[in-house]
Amino acid sequence: MDDKPYLTQDEMVDWLRRLANLAGAQYKLAEKLGVTPAHLSDMLAGKRAVADDVAEKLGYRREYCYFPLEREPAAA
Repeated sequence: MDDKPYLTQDEMVDWLRRLANLAGAQYKLAEKLGVTPAHLSDMLAGKRAVADDVAEKLGYRREYCYFPLEREPAAA
């Protein structure tokens, strides 16, 4: 991970994969994170976003941002 203060979804999933490898098995990491092995597997496969409680256990929170379009907005 580089020095930016946030992780993208893909970077968080990569981190979870590394943690699973360090744990020795996905089910062991799932147990430590308090999720089912199936739920962790879905997050690692990209079928589900990283759960908020998992992110919090890893010291992160999920935020959503809206960025301005490079065109004029439609009239309200």
